[in-house]
Amino acid sequence: MNQFINIDIYMKNIDEKEKKLIDTLQKLKDINIRDNKEIDKVNILKNQKNQLEIEKDQIIKSLQGLEEENLKLKSQLKELKKDYEISKRKENVNVYRDLLNVDDVFHPDDAQGENNSWHTFVIQVDRRDELKDYLMQRGIETAIHYPVPIHLQPAARDLGYAKGDFPVTEQQSKRILTLPIHQYLTKEQLKKVSTWAN
Repeated sequence: MNQFINIDIYMKNIDEKEKKLIDTLQKLKDINIRDNKEIDKVNILKNQKNQLEIEKDQIIKSLQGLEEENLKLKSQLKELKKDYEISKRKENVNVYRDLLNVDDVFHPDDAQGENNSWHTFVIQVDRRDELKDYLMQRGIETAIHYPVPIHLQPAARDLGYAKGDFPVTEQQSKRILTLPIHQYLTKEQLKKVSTWAN
């Protein structure tokens, strides 16, 4: 931060010097130049003004380069954070898979070649609503994604499907429950959820 303040002060000084030089040059133009000393003085001032303009351009280019580098670094940091979050959620999925009783709690395996980000972890249980209430009483918030199958949603009405057209989907919609999976969960919290879900 101090580096940028110093640059701002430096740029302000350059602007002030440039203004003084321009004022002096203007005054000298108004004076009738009679000898070589005055001509030399004008030329020196012009050279100083040109040098200041070059320095100013270099500083502006340097600041633009710093800004571009800053944007690249922010983008890389965002990607690293996203990668970390997905990696942590994958770890959480593996903890659930190790601890959930597969006889009572169904959870799908990864398909071959699949790279799931695990923004949700959906299980299937026979007494879904009871489990949802049980977990809520213990401070564990869950969700149902989605209680009404897609083919029965108002947006799909024009497709002409009716209840019973997709019996497996309809059965699953009564069994699905989304457990907490976010990257901030501790192993201890995952163990508690798993124990209570079993």
